[in-house]
Amino acid sequence: NQFDSRGRRPRGPSSGPGRGRGPSPDRRPPFRPRRPPTTQERFADARGMTFEALGTFENRRAFVSDALEQLFYERSALPSDKGLATEMSYGIARRIATVDALLNAACSRPQDMVQDGLWRLMRIGAYQLAWLQSIPAHAAIHETVELAHRLHQPGWAGFLNAVLRRLQRDILPVDQAGWSSQRSLADLVANPDPSWLPLREVNAAAVR
Repeated sequence: NQFDSRGRRPRGPSSGPGRGRGPSPDRRPPFRPRRPPTTQERFADARGMTFEALGTFENRRAFVSDALEQLFYERSALPSDKGLATEMSYGIARRIATVDALLNAACSRPQDMVQDGLWRLMRIGAYQLAWLQSIPAHAAIHETVELAHRLHQPGWAGFLNAVLRRLQRDILPVDQAGWSSQRSLADLVANPDPSWLPLREVNAAAVR
């Protein structure tokens, strides 16, 4: 018989156990590096999915809910990431005028001089800093800057980091816990008014 039980031709005497230098026929194949992660694997986290959902919302004029539903169908995301992505995507879409007012106060360039993807990252960072007090400021900034690297845009990282740190340090309300004490969030959403925001006095005029 010219073939063994595995359908292979028998090797010569020099290939048997303990003979020659060739690999044993029963050895596993050589190690090969894992393929690079797909977009679906890379962006199955909350901030990555928020970035994509907002991109669909901005560029295709699609509903945020539809964009998120499609992403959740495609990605193996944790429930916590889905929840945070929903909060950030809906929140930014509803409060986009106020978020942009905050960014314009912190940014040294006008919005039309900033790349769309970078401004979208700035919106994600600003929303976390201004509305999600459950996320520490340093974590919100670090994770948003890290997303720029995962998008293969390391050149955005320094500018993004500087804008978010200035926003958090110099511009955001002194007492963020009391945002709704003078005006309800529902009213703010319905009628965005950046002049209402209780900003730090030194930079308040920049937003009006």
